[in-house]
Amino acid sequence: MYSAITISDFHSLPPHPGTGKRCYDVPDPELKINLPITIKPSQANLPKPFSSCASGEEPNNVATVKFICVAEVEEQQIRRTQTWHIRENDLHLYRGHLSWANDDTENVAVICKMAYEFNAIACLKNEAHIYTNELNHLQGKCIPYFYGMFANKEGTLACTILQNGGDAIEWFKIEDPSLDFKKLVLKAVLSIHAAGVYHSGLIPPSERHVLLSQSPDSPNTPQPMIVDFKYARSGHKCLDIKREWDEFRIGDWAPSESDIYCHELCYFLKSLSAWIPHYTTFHGARVRALFYQSEEILLEYLRRTDNIHLSSAQEEVAETKRALEEFNKRYGHWLENHQRWPENTYESGIYAPKPREGHSAQNSDDDDNDDEEGEGEEEEEEEKGEEKGEEDVTQI
Repeated sequence: MYSAITISDFHSLPPHPGTGKRCYDVPDPELKINLPITIKPSQANLPKPFSSCASGEEPNNVATVKFICVAEVEEQQIRRTQTWHIRENDLHLYRGHLSWANDDTENVAVICKMAYEFNAIACLKNEAHIYTNELNHLQGKCIPYFYGMFANKEGTLACTILQNGGDAIEWFKIEDPSLDFKKLVLKAVLSIHAAGVYHSGLIPPSERHVLLSQSPDSPNTPQPMIVDFKYARSGHKCLDIKREWDEFRIGDWAPSESDIYCHELCYFLKSLSAWIPHYTTFHGARVRALFYQSEEILLEYLRRTDNIHLSSAQEEVAETKRALEEFNKRYGHWLENHQRWPENTYESGIYAPKPREGHSAQNSDDDDNDDEEGEGEEEEEEEKGEEKGEEDVTQI
């Protein structure tokens, strides 16, 4: 059993209305119920500013969670290799306040996850293990505080109590989200992966796993909280990274899997829409993003390519303007920090790639010039035949 997890017994629980089963499927969202739990202060990660024990004498103290039903969580398998599958109504989510039963002057807003059935309880145990081990140092920073896991004696009911990290936000769908907030989200996800945790749920759509909270140091500063680690895996290592994280500058080209050998990070970074994609879609065809530098370049591409067919010249102009407006609406934020496109793009010649430094344009020379250069090279080899071995050693 996990030594860092507080596992105590529920007190008597109210049966489910109409069924007699001891579960927490509250039919009326306005119906408030209490959950008495036994907390051992020496083991529990108590919320601030809670003292270790209200009386200061008793080794055990009874805490009460007052909560109402928030939502029923419908879970599906996130990856094919996942063996845990939570059925509908096996895991419920509640919002409430945690306080001592004999002293309710101190309380803290919490989220209570209630689980019954083996797979759902196993998921909560996995999440509790992640919170109290690999991510323990990140509690209160980019993940909520974890206040303990509790179960009944029969092992048929279990719950975890977490700090209320705020409300889920669909920030991926916001047309012009704050770049500063995106940087905070990026920093939070990178910290989780740096701790060796693979979340398993950050690949879009993952809006419900990012909560909007407030920074404890600055109440007016938004702070993202990453939640829902029941499918997470520990021991993850993002190895063979070719680029440092500091090099992923906002407004640069989007990172690719060749830069990051981590499936989740790669697609999560792309979902931020903080970088310019290498390719975008135009009428079902893949179009290089650098064609969107101006209306003239994009229109020229449309008239040359065979992959996109428009009925008239007027439609080409109209679709070009529409595509540019949508592109700039989504990716135009890089203009705030960049007066031109990223350095690995160029405006002249929309088909031929830019020659690298040190590479000559010999492919465009005439055949006659190539023959003359070939003859000159043969004469030089004959004159320097004796020095060939020495040159080879120098090159090596």
